[in-house]
Amino acid sequence: MIIEVGYTQSLPDLHQKVALYFSQATSIQIVLVIKIFDLRVDNTFVLIAALYLRTNQNPLTPVNVISFGTADPAQPTVNYIINMNVPPNNFIGVGRTVNGVNCPPCNMAGIPMYQMNIPAAELFDRDPNGIPAVAAGGFNLDLWELLVKARKGFNV
Repeated sequence: MIIEVGYTQSLPDLHQKVALYFSQATSIQIVLVIKIFDLRVDNTFVLIAALYLRTNQNPLTPVNVISFGTADPAQPTVNYIINMNVPPNNFIGVGRTVNGVNCPPCNMAGIPMYQMNIPAAELFDRDPNGIPAVAAGGFNLDLWELLVKARKGFNV
């Protein structure tokens, strides 16, 4: 698994790196991209998490994209993600609607919408011991924890 965090890189730059990680020369199965956008004048910011799986029908289309910052993503960012052919219900979170309902803010730990599930089959791919029983359902990364770190980094 690769976790690619970008602050100065654009979302398209981070997306292009996924193709390198999923080349025939690697056995990488999972890429998690975290994009940190600049702090806005009102001390809010956008965070985007995008999960890519080699096993996806199109590995260069994220299987899950979650906006989890303190501000809605700008329309060009939304358009870019939509144009990556992410299904509408797989692009969720702050500033998004699902089935006509606004998504809640990421304002505490444990909110189901802000759990990024890392699938065990891909995470333990080629592990001679197989998938541990405790990991059968995958690993949930609570994006709230990343939001807290970003707030500290921005001093807000």
